[in-house]
Amino acid sequence: MATEVPAWEALAEALTRKGAAGTVYLLGATDTGKSTLATYLIERLGEQTAYLDADAGQAVLGPPGTLGVALPDGEVRLRFTGALTPTRALEETFEALKVLRAAAYAAGAETVVVDSCGYVTGRGGVAFQRRSVAALRPDHIVALPRGRELEPILGPFRGRRGPRFHRVMPSPHARERSRGERRRYRRARFAAYMEGAVRLPLPADLQVRGAVPEDPTGTLAALCDAAGWVLTVGIVEAVGEDGVVLLAPPPSPWVPAYLEVSDFRPDLPPRYLQER
Repeated sequence: MATEVPAWEALAEALTRKGAAGTVYLLGATDTGKSTLATYLIERLGEQTAYLDADAGQAVLGPPGTLGVALPDGEVRLRFTGALTPTRALEETFEALKVLRAAAYAAGAETVVVDSCGYVTGRGGVAFQRRSVAALRPDHIVALPRGRELEPILGPFRGRRGPRFHRVMPSPHARERSRGERRRYRRARFAAYMEGAVRLPLPADLQVRGAVPEDPTGTLAALCDAAGWVLTVGIVEAVGEDGVVLLAPPPSPWVPAYLEVSDFRPDLPPRYLQER
C-alpha cells in the first residue's frame, strides 16, 4: 500500500528510516514539481546523493537530447539520445538510464534521486514508465499525482519485494506550461549550452553512428568516447571528404571514438549562428 506522506520533510524522513535511501524515482506528469522536489531531496539526503536527470526533452544537466547524472563530487556525465521525446529513442533511453545509475553508485553515491520524464498518460506513457522503473530498479517510488493518472503505472510494482511507495501532492508553486513555453525553454537551454561554441574539424576516419539523414547539416550530434560518454554536443555544420565540422563547445579532454548524429535539428536562434 502507498505510504501517505503529507510534507517533504516527512518524505525525507521516510526515505531514510532504514539508512541510505538508495534509488528514489520521482514519478509525475509534466509540471508537477518533480525537479523542485529533487533539489530539496538532494540537499536533505546527504552529501553522497546523486541526481539523475531522466528527461531529455526538458534536460537540466545538459542540452536537450541528453540524459545525465550529477555525481556527489559535482561532476556531470551525459549520455546522448538525440531525441526530445522518449518514443523516438526508447532503447537508447532505457540503456542510458541503466548506465547513469551504475555510474552514480560506482562514484560512491549512496542515494540516487531520479527526476523522471513527465510522459505518464496513455498506453505509451504507461509502458514507458514501467520500463523505466524496471531499468532503474528503484528502492522507492515517490508519486506526485494530480488525480489517478499514475495508478496504471504503479500496479505491477506493488508487492512485498517491490519498491516502497510514497505519495506527495504536487507543489502548489508548480504551474503547467504550454507547449510554446516548453519549446522556448529548450531553445534557451540549447543556446546557453552553445555559448563559447567553436568549429571542430573532425578526422575523416572518425566513425559516424546514428540515423544519419541524407543531409545531416544542421542536425544535433554528440562526440562520444569509447564508453559512450558525451564529450560535447553540437550542430553538424559541414560534411565533406575531409570529415565533419561540428559547431560545439570545446570537448572534454578524452579521446573521441565516434560521432552520434540524430535526425533532429535544434531550434537555435539564427542570429546566434550568424555571429559565429
